[in-house]
Amino acid sequence: MSESGDRHKEILQEPSFPEPFKVLKELFEKARAKDEFEFGCTLLRIRGCQDAGWDPLIESDHLIHQTVAFLNSPIDELFRRRLMLFLYCHLCEMDEMYRIVANMIRVCQGERYHMDAVNTGGKLPKGWDRTYDCMGDALRVSRLARDAGFDAVGDIFESALIRPVRNGFFHSQYTLFDDEFRLTNAPPLSGKGLKIGYVDETGAPYNTQTSIVPFEWLVPRIQLAINTALAVMNLVTESRRSYRECKKVQGRMGHDGGYVELTLLADENGLYGFQG
Repeated sequence: MSESGDRHKEILQEPSFPEPFKVLKELFEKARAKDEFEFGCTLLRIRGCQDAGWDPLIESDHLIHQTVAFLNSPIDELFRRRLMLFLYCHLCEMDEMYRIVANMIRVCQGERYHMDAVNTGGKLPKGWDRTYDCMGDALRVSRLARDAGFDAVGDIFESALIRPVRNGFFHSQYTLFDDEFRLTNAPPLSGKGLKIGYVDETGAPYNTQTSIVPFEWLVPRIQLAINTALAVMNLVTESRRSYRECKKVQGRMGHDGGYVELTLLADENGLYGFQG
């Protein structure tokens, strides 16, 4: 039992998270129906001319699948947890994941594809306005989603990405002890905000902070982050492959920002570009 558990009865609330693939698939479908050209630009992640070998999303895809395969192999349990935390923190830093989701939200609202969609909207709480790390990105995407009525998308990013755990692991300010992730010299988690709490002998809840994070609480959130990243990448691949031939669409590429006829270019491998 944890040190905190020796003093108080722990409450570990059963997680009830949205299913990432289902939620994000609905977002992708709505974006496609709203503006197929901007949807295609988001799938292609248009950012100018670039040689092969410069796509970080491909590298992340390989890393995730190889690491998950290793996690499912017979390895030492503590090493499994360290490897899981390493993968989790990598996922927290995936800029492309945030940009894709933010752009799909923008397209659903009638906006255009933007190379830096994460920073185009979504007012942050006081104190976060100058936060540019991954957790700021996660909160921005969550705010964009909620402002657009995609509350389930907001729930996913707020539940999966936990700043103290990411910071503690990456800055080596943690230990693994028994079934706990312990923050040694990092800001603690807010018990009230993150639903880790304790009750006294009468059953009354505390508003507490804790530097002790039970893996029973943490692992479902790590799994949610992994499933979210996989859902985004799988939906991008699935959506691109759904195009088997070139398709004419309307896009806002006129000299005055008006609609003109454009062609989404595709072959047997899927969507690969567009032309006027």
